[in-house]
Amino acid sequence: MIVKVLLATVIALSLGGCSLAPTVEKPEPSVPENWSSARLSADEKLPLDWWRGFGDPALVTLVEEALGANSDLQLAAARVAEARALLTGQQAEQYPLLEVEGSAVRQGPSEEVVNSAGGGQPFNDIQVGGVLSYELDLWGRLANASEAARARLLASAANREAVRLAVIGEVANGYFNLRALDRQIDIAERTVSSRRESVALQRARSEGGEVNELILRQAEAELAAAESELPRLRQQHTLQRNALAVLLGRDPQQIVRSDISVADTIDEMNVPARIPAGRPADLMVRRPDIAAAEQELIATNAEIGVARAAFLPRISFEGLLGLRSASRWRLVPGAPHPLGSWAAR
Repeated sequence: MIVKVLLATVIALSLGGCSLAPTVEKPEPSVPENWSSARLSADEKLPLDWWRGFGDPALVTLVEEALGANSDLQLAAARVAEARALLTGQQAEQYPLLEVEGSAVRQGPSEEVVNSAGGGQPFNDIQVGGVLSYELDLWGRLANASEAARARLLASAANREAVRLAVIGEVANGYFNLRALDRQIDIAERTVSSRRESVALQRARSEGGEVNELILRQAEAELAAAESELPRLRQQHTLQRNALAVLLGRDPQQIVRSDISVADTIDEMNVPARIPAGRPADLMVRRPDIAAAEQELIATNAEIGVARAAFLPRISFEGLLGLRSASRWRLVPGAPHPLGSWAAR
């Protein structure tokens, strides 16, 4: 009997590996044969900490603060952990499953046994039972389910990277805008100071009769125009500072009471080395959102194989083992399956 079961198992395993999922064919982008720009090599990757190339400690501090406090990034990281746990559970279904149950009870004799001539002694009633089950993956259902879970994990990781890049990009862009506004405000303030000196000079010349009143009024108009530009720039600076503070995860009180530190002027910022653009198709496949969409397609394709396998029969084996002891170990009388037996369903 055992030989027949083992032979049937070997035959069934030889039939395994069949997948009902469609074949995924990755399309090749249509690009010109001769592309004028430089091309990135296959193993060349952009630095993950590209913002450090500007040599600005304040920018580095802001990016690290945003990455540590951004709730969207934390949610994306939690989804990656969830997808990893689902993959582990799905892969575990491809291996034999052992379920064990046990109980231990100490019982005393009943009143009838105690009052009888033989008396009675307390005894230990110990029971242990186990079920070992294994499903033959004839149609690739479990393999496709694991492949779908793996693709979901990669898609979650790509989505997390997309959120990370978005946060870093927004923080860097907001920081550069803030520094540019600081420079514009500085220029506007110096312009106002220069215009005031010009108005004072033209007024003195007008009172001395050297120039007519028109030149004085032109100088006053230029001063008014320069002064009107300052409130607009300061308002934009406040809005940009508040937007950057929100990206950093600061609460409203911190946004009002604190300010964004700026290290040097924008002219003193280092410019990173120029990176070759490469083919547009090469850059597109490196985008994390494109990678996430590709993995979602792979997961959906694998789930088609899982759905098709649901229409076909499943073959699984179960082995049952039961032991019971009343102060000593012995086999359970009348057990449906003797020790070490296997049953197929």
